[in-house]
Amino acid sequence: MAGREALARVASIAFGVCIAQGVAVGDASAEQAAAPEAQVIDEIIVTGTKRAESLQEVGVAITALDFDEFSSIGLTSIVDILDYAPGAAVTSDGTRGGGEINMRGVNNEGGSSIVSVYIDDIPITSSIAGSLGNLFTFDNLLGDIERIEVIKGPQGTLYGANSVGGVIRYVTGDPSTGGLTGRVGGDFSTVAHGDFSHEFSGFASMPLVEDKLGVSVSGFYSDRAGFIDRANGDEDVNDSESYGLRGAARINFSDKVSLDLSALYTENEYDDRGAIELVPLGPMQGEPLSGDYTTVIGSSPSSLEYEVYAAALNADLDWATLTVSGGRSDFTAVSVLDLGGAIGFIDLIFPGTAPHASATNTASNGFEKWVTEVRLTSPVSEVFEWLIGFYYTDEASHNNQEIAVVPDPGAVVGIFDFPADYEEVSVFANLTWYITPDFDLSFGMRHASADLAFDTLQDGALAGGRTEFVDDDKDSRETYSAGMRYRPNDATAFYVRAASGYRPPYLTLPVDLTPLFGPGAKADALVDADSMWSYELGAKGSLMEGVLSYDLAFWMVDWKDFQADRVVVFFPTTDNAVANMDAQGVEATLSLRPADGLRIRSSLTWTDSEVDGDDPTLGLVDGESVRYIPEWTLSILGNYDFALTPEIGAHVGAGLRHHSGWDNEWGAAALGGLNVPTGKTTIVDVNLGVTLGGRYRVNLYATNLFDEYEYSRTRNNGFSVFAPLIRPRTVGINVSVDF
Repeated sequence: MAGREALARVASIAFGVCIAQGVAVGDASAEQAAAPEAQVIDEIIVTGTKRAESLQEVGVAITALDFDEFSSIGLTSIVDILDYAPGAAVTSDGTRGGGEINMRGVNNEGGSSIVSVYIDDIPITSSIAGSLGNLFTFDNLLGDIERIEVIKGPQGTLYGANSVGGVIRYVTGDPSTGGLTGRVGGDFSTVAHGDFSHEFSGFASMPLVEDKLGVSVSGFYSDRAGFIDRANGDEDVNDSESYGLRGAARINFSDKVSLDLSALYTENEYDDRGAIELVPLGPMQGEPLSGDYTTVIGSSPSSLEYEVYAAALNADLDWATLTVSGGRSDFTAVSVLDLGGAIGFIDLIFPGTAPHASATNTASNGFEKWVTEVRLTSPVSEVFEWLIGFYYTDEASHNNQEIAVVPDPGAVVGIFDFPADYEEVSVFANLTWYITPDFDLSFGMRHASADLAFDTLQDGALAGGRTEFVDDDKDSRETYSAGMRYRPNDATAFYVRAASGYRPPYLTLPVDLTPLFGPGAKADALVDADSMWSYELGAKGSLMEGVLSYDLAFWMVDWKDFQADRVVVFFPTTDNAVANMDAQGVEATLSLRPADGLRIRSSLTWTDSEVDGDDPTLGLVDGESVRYIPEWTLSILGNYDFALTPEIGAHVGAGLRHHSGWDNEWGAAALGGLNVPTGKTTIVDVNLGVTLGGRYRVNLYATNLFDEYEYSRTRNNGFSVFAPLIRPRTVGINVSVDF
């Protein structure tokens, strides 16, 4: 209750200030107008509501991030970029693309994503928990990414399942049908405690038939240095190699009908994870076991692979715009994990061949997903605007685990194979009614019907022999949204929004060890859907004739029956929590251009996210903080552009990103004290550069300037505590040329 009262006090004060400012803007004083050297903030158009709208007017919390702005200063990973976005973060597992996106006080409990990730209109996250798609993020350097839209809060009506926390959209640029454009560049850097990295990227867009047919191609290659050594003498074992290619085409059949086609392939390969082992218990708990940048974990190579094929037809019917989009997304992750910490456990199970030299788990998981969406969108209107749509997806996932030990007590001693299928049909609609030109109401609804099936095969000594389990189920869900927006003038907008979302149910292997361990040692096959309601107050606007813009949001969420990880004796599985999860928070973003060439953007997030009730089965305690969620995050990013000569421009910039730390496990007491929290972290990034003739760019940068040392998360696997590290100080140069 104290958190809710604090939220109410902060909200009432801030909204009072905003309302006063909004009224004042309507009668802007001469003093506000007198800022001759100040620069007006550009209008940003976003499409996260499936309709092009101004970011400063849309009645949803959206953060738009310019990918080029970050990549030119050495911040090319989504982990670093989201540090500068309020309300969203990635808890990395130490590999590029490996990690979970958390948003608005809720984390990725269970095996299903809480944030849907899209490339344009194609989802690249799985709806099946068994694919383990929630453990990975799309994190690559494609040069034709125009912006990244971070849409916060449940988006169930427009984006369906798995968007309870929000949606991240990678928006790509349209192929040019008018002229040749492009860029090529390289990035060369060195990381503290490690080696040298180099990255190359480029894109080109050109017309093949002027105004009729345009094509674009983009690609990248990255060889990223490691900085962690192995205790046996191997150095920089967490290096990685990434590459990708995307091609796109735009066909204009007429001035009202167009077709977009695209294909994407990316792959990330890792020699090892960027993680070390920690002391799990005792007075040295949480300290590095073998040194700050040294691991005792054996070789654990892995790879990630994405393929995305998409098509979208747009037709202006005068009375509405018809959009038909669809495609296929494939994702595969393969890893070999050293289980050295479990050797003692293996020795007990196979005493005849003990002691064992090594144990490994080779895993392959992923999915193939087909989607189709058809929607009609009304033209801009002063009375009614509407959108109706149909959505279909058919997805098949795989999750195969094989465990082998040396000396060999029987080749592969455990095989666990969990294929699953998910098919969904949805219809959705959204209506906006303009009671006056400045005051409108909106309502949305989605109905989804799904079929799900699950098959499992277990074999080997660790599995207790060969067993097979097959099950299927049906499910239907509705999600809703309602909003109210008021714009007292062209520079101010207030909105209120309520919305719901859910993650679909799924089937898993039932566990019943009650004959040996009592009634608590049981988990059913069906994990029910969870559901969330979110309530939000927002204010957006600008002051001083556009020199300062602000975006404030005050939100609360109620997450019921949330799917959570659980261990039944020693079997990992998933179950629905008996306790609920309640979260509330404040997000504030300010953008300022006080003088010609000077840009400053800052954000502040406060989050109070707690478990509401005890849950002994999952080890949850009433009132404990939700893991992976910091209470405070802060970011500031500034840049100053100036002219050295009429032909040479220059810039200097700096950024600061801070979080207050978080717990990494539930119920520390119930887990034997193995919760090793992540501490507060403050990272400083700096850059400077020159631009020659408006085309040639040279940028020098240093990320994590003061070489901050901290864990990006910690994870207890029952035998050891692993800790991926944030990337140490990296100093580099970025060069590019536009054409």
